Amino acid sequence: MPNVWPAGLVSHPRLKLLYAQLANLSETIVYRWDDHARLTFVRVLPNPHSFLPCWTHANAEGTRMYSGNAGSDNVTVFDIARDPADPLEIQALRLNAPGNPWNFQIDPTGRVIFLIDMRAVRQIPAGRGNQLHALRIAADGRLTEERSSPVNIPVPVGTNPIGLAIVPEPH
Repeated sequence: MPNVWPAGLVSHPRLKLLYAQLANLSETIVYRWDDHARLTFVRVLPNPHSFLPCWTHANAEGTRMYSGNAGSDNVTVFDIARDPADPLEIQALRLNAPGNPWNFQIDPTGRVIFLIDMRAVRQIPAGRGNQLHALRIAADGRLTEERSSPVNIPVPVGTNPIGLAIVPEPH
């Protein structure tokens, strides 16, 4: 495949599967690996409600995979419990405010996704983006955005936050 941009590589939490987003093609690619870390192509499938899918995470149970889509201002949810090597899209959640979903993390409890969006392209209105979203993860793995979300990230105009880390609360 010439001219592809694999991004957001993530491994299945229990199986020797690797998922990546092909950002410029709005597709997801699946690989297997062996004990010597050699990759074998499994399949490529559409990420149909995405544009520039870049960031990917799988939940700890290995039942859901999430794709943050920088160009379409949404997050797609895939069922990976049914057949981990053949993810099936079950939801495309549009965010509450315009921005480019740039990076996200699942909190240690597995109940919330925190997602940074930024203003990386001119299509995002000036003064929008650069926000932190909180997406509630339901028991079935589908997402809803919290009513209080998003909140502004206090950075100067022209600054694009791209990194995100979640630090568990000490017990």
